[in-house]
Amino acid sequence: MRGLRIATTAGPQVNRLTDPALPQVKRDAHILIVEDEADSARFFQALMESEGYRTEVCNSGEDALALMAEGDDFDLVLLDMILPGIDGWSVLKHIKSDGKLRFIPVVVLSALSEKEHALRALEVGAEDFLTKPVDVETMLSRVRVMLRIRALYEDLLYERGGRQQAQRTLEMRRYLAKVMGGSSQVQELADVLDNVVATDTTVLLEGESGTGKSL
Repeated sequence: MRGLRIATTAGPQVNRLTDPALPQVKRDAHILIVEDEADSARFFQALMESEGYRTEVCNSGEDALALMAEGDDFDLVLLDMILPGIDGWSVLKHIKSDGKLRFIPVVVLSALSEKEHALRALEVGAEDFLTKPVDVETMLSRVRVMLRIRALYEDLLYERGGRQQAQRTLEMRRYLAKVMGGSSQVQELADVLDNVVATDTTVLLEGESGTGKSL
């Protein structure tokens, strides 16, 4: 039987990061809580929702991996290391070895306070480590930092995508100018191309080589 999964809607949305020079945390950031102790899971869930975040709770490693495989887009994972079945270490390794998941920040939650456990978690790929029982203000502060990192990553992806589209537009404009010359038709096609590239639509140029081609 698969572990319990609790999906909830967010409470009042709050964004405590207001510095315009910093990446802004999404008001509806989506947080996955992987915790097998019911009381702890409810506590973490209530704490995250008090900040306006959306949450989902899994109480087993298997359930967490299955949920992420379904394509749910999480901004942060709060991960207990001692879980039934697949443990937190295996979940962490999976997240950090998966090309689609590895940039999701992971905060490890553990009752094991020894320094070597924290170092091991960081070496495996966790972005942070908190010892249970957690200090509320410390946890909220760390979560905001992790969500800021996630926002920065998404900003970088957006900017990179924009540069790639601009480069493709330039290359296709040059191609049109080369095969069709400096006619008004070139400008007309270039204008169409601007809209096409913005939507990642494939362009098919038809016609014999050396002649004007149509879209």
